[in-house]
Amino acid sequence: MKRLWPTAALATMALVFGSPVAAFAKDADCDRQEIMADLVETARGQALLCRSSRGIRGTIAAQGLVPGDAYTVWWVYFDDPKQCAEPGACGLSADFGGENPVAVFGRMDSTIASENEGTYFIGRIGGFTPSEGSQIWMWIFGHGEANFDDGRRLARQLLTPELPGAGAPHLGNTIDGRQGFSAAIIKFDIPGDDELDDE
Repeated sequence: MKRLWPTAALATMALVFGSPVAAFAKDADCDRQEIMADLVETARGQALLCRSSRGIRGTIAAQGLVPGDAYTVWWVYFDDPKQCAEPGACGLSADFGGENPVAVFGRMDSTIASENEGTYFIGRIGGFTPSEGSQIWMWIFGHGEANFDDGRRLARQLLTPELPGAGAPHLGNTIDGRQGFSAAIIKFDIPGDDELDDE
């Protein structure tokens, strides 16, 4: 579900999740567009995508993540969703593979889920302007219980998707195998400025 971020929703988010979401939403640099979407899959919560003249930024307020587990969030960008293996319905493995994949992805944020409160993620891509009709995802990956006994292992849990198929050995090594799994996904369809004016 995607919509412009209404004032009442901002107030509710601030009460439920605390100040980080409210502070981000009031950012004067968000001068082009704010879009809100719900998390889909295991976790629940909401996310905000801000398009500004300086780039894009995202904030996620998630609940239902496993306390003590490590999580990463990844930007995924589809410039033209009609080019996906299933046109307009991106997300198949074929969209991420090959010599010139349709999907472009990079790390957004990471953390270890808290015991008693919501989990927040914040990230930005400075200088980036998404194309009209493109699609942006914020994809949360779970990596299991944070390993404080092995610094290299913890770094992999917080800095990589732990998916060897995405680019071994640095995005996931073959000895450990796949350790990252989807926990939630947020999808934003980017309208044109004329569509935004009609909201």
